[in-house]
Amino acid sequence: MDSLCADLHVTKPPSLPVGRWAALVVALILEVLALTVSFDTATLGRWNSRVVGVIDQSSVVGQIAIAAISAMFIFQGQRWRDGVQSLCCIADERRSSSTALIVLVHILSFVTLYQLTSLVFSSEHSGPFGQRGLLLAWMLAAIAWLVSWCAAVSPLRAWRFIVARPLMGAVGLALVAVGIGRTAQSWWRPLADATLGAVSAILSQFYDRLVLDRQARVIGAESFTVQIAPECSGYEGIGLTATFIAVFLWWFRRELRFPHALLILPLGIAMSWWANVLRIAALVTIGASFSQSVAVGSFHSQAGWLLFNAVAFGVVALAWKVRFFRLPQASGEAAEPPARYPAAPLLMPLLAMVAAAMVCAAFNSQSLDLLYPLKVIVAGGTLCYFAAAYSRDRLLQGSFSWAACWIGALVFVTWIALEPLAGVLPSQHVSAAAELHGLGPALATAWIVFRAIGSVVVAPLAEELAFRGYLTRRLIDEDFESVPMGSFSWPSFILSAVLFGGLHGRWMAGTLAGVAFGWALYRRGRLIDAIVAHATANALITGYVIATGDWTAWS
Repeated sequence: MDSLCADLHVTKPPSLPVGRWAALVVALILEVLALTVSFDTATLGRWNSRVVGVIDQSSVVGQIAIAAISAMFIFQGQRWRDGVQSLCCIADERRSSSTALIVLVHILSFVTLYQLTSLVFSSEHSGPFGQRGLLLAWMLAAIAWLVSWCAAVSPLRAWRFIVARPLMGAVGLALVAVGIGRTAQSWWRPLADATLGAVSAILSQFYDRLVLDRQARVIGAESFTVQIAPECSGYEGIGLTATFIAVFLWWFRRELRFPHALLILPLGIAMSWWANVLRIAALVTIGASFSQSVAVGSFHSQAGWLLFNAVAFGVVALAWKVRFFRLPQASGEAAEPPARYPAAPLLMPLLAMVAAAMVCAAFNSQSLDLLYPLKVIVAGGTLCYFAAAYSRDRLLQGSFSWAACWIGALVFVTWIALEPLAGVLPSQHVSAAAELHGLGPALATAWIVFRAIGSVVVAPLAEELAFRGYLTRRLIDEDFESVPMGSFSWPSFILSAVLFGGLHGRWMAGTLAGVAFGWALYRRGRLIDAIVAHATANALITGYVIATGDWTAWS
């Protein structure tokens, strides 16, 4: 650390400008979202094929960046941390006026990039300099945009510790990984044939008249068939599983027994392939015997992720529970006190609700979440299970606060005001009302009651325990129990609000709600205030939904 600072001619101890960095990261995310949402590569048909190829393949840059960052963190963690420390060494050496100037340059470069992108994607003209000139200007603006952002984070001379040391090797690994992934796409046919054969063997046990076209790779029953496309062959799941296992083996290499643990990799790959076979067989069964809309809609889009999570958890459980794969000193053979998991009471209710939501989404094709009662039962049961822990740690204690109610009312007004931005179509309003009416009076009333209980009681408890009770403290210190409830830091405040917004379909409204609930927590340092504010907002939204019949506002 001292040598890095000496190389950078910095004498004072480094300080981490986390507030500024968090703001710059959020700004970059918003700028990328503005570009990706505003423009569609389908409008590039007027360009010549080479230019279209360059622009259309720009997504590879993002893939390489993600792979490089992951590789740098996993394989060169210490050097990467040294590089980040070097950025801290001179991050506050720059005057505030120069920082403001660089931020202004970044804003101007983004505006220029946005305008040039609109010209590139325009179907009317290509600008005064022709296609090549416009493409060159577009690339230069993109480079200026990224460089100015890096300069706003820390002076460019500090970035050499990141670029020259760990990043170049990580980029090389990323290029190899992305290249292998793209090359592997051409290998899908043999895998698809094997998948087709396995699915056929399973379905033949249940259907006498099986539709099977090996040439077109189509399989199914008489009333419902599917085609084994490249993405259905299983190579994507195998790639994800192999990557997960490789990271797991590296991360826990000191607790695992080698070379025995290497057997987990082929076992995981085999589990992933068989999970994909069962997914396709279940898809055909649901479509042919139950509901085609559920099969082609929610089940088709959600089942893959559900099975990947199941395989990932299965691999971890296998490695952890089977002594063949773990070292004796890490297997718990010696008498040790039972492990304590202080984060479990705070996180498990929300994780249980998310898991139930994933399962419900796989079997629900309606505009309304008709399986919502399952989420309430699962999350509510988890809250009851940990009730003793909440009482012991006094997490839910505190006097009533009218200010928390007013904060919740403000969230309600903001949520409803931003509802037009949710993008709900008029047809969805009609469909949701028709679905609820189709349940009949008794079932519809029961669903509304469960939905209200979940919205006003279960969701505020589960979400506030996780986000304000755990995450805001965990972002301050790894030992979150040592951080008093309601302790404030800008990165913790901003990141927890942004992640809270990401959990909800209405991202902007959810983020603002996360800000407000954080405010309720910080006022008195009591978690109960954030829960009351959240429950008040949801109660008012519930009343609005029932009064207006706008059932999609509950989605």
